Amino acid sequence: MRFAGWLGVVLVGAVLLLARVEGADERRMAPVGDEMKALNQRIAALEARLKALETVVQVSGPNVKLVSGAGMTIQAGSNVAIQGGAAVNIQGASNVAIQGGAAVNIQGAGGVDIRGALIRLNNGSRPLARLGDSVVAGDRPGQITTGSTTVLGQ
Repeated sequence: MRFAGWLGVVLVGAVLLLARVEGADERRMAPVGDEMKALNQRIAALEARLKALETVVQVSGPNVKLVSGAGMTIQAGSNVAIQGGAAVNIQGASNVAIQGGAAVNIQGAGGVDIRGALIRLNNGSRPLARLGDSVVAGDRPGQITTGSTTVLGQ
């Protein structure tokens, strides 16, 4: 009987010890579950941001296109360079403005072609004379016979 009594005590102790160990596992698992929940929330937020970026930055093979339903600004603390291996086209549905805080340089190795219904140089309002145009010098009419070989017009 004494042996059976001790065996019962050992069994009860083992059951209590097992219950305690299982409870410890549950307590240790609770922080891991919270961390997993937080990580899943962060992943969902990053996936939402990626989806939003994919509507703006469209990649198709080697081509990249930036799309905005409203305005778009490119801003840098220093320089901005736009280069194309072949051509660079800048278009606006209404106006295009190019401004420089100091100088604006436009250069073309093959020439510079400026077209428009009206072209103003330095915001001018008076017509410019061209080679072949009629002029009056003093009281005598004449014709412009020489002009710049690097500035041409219609």
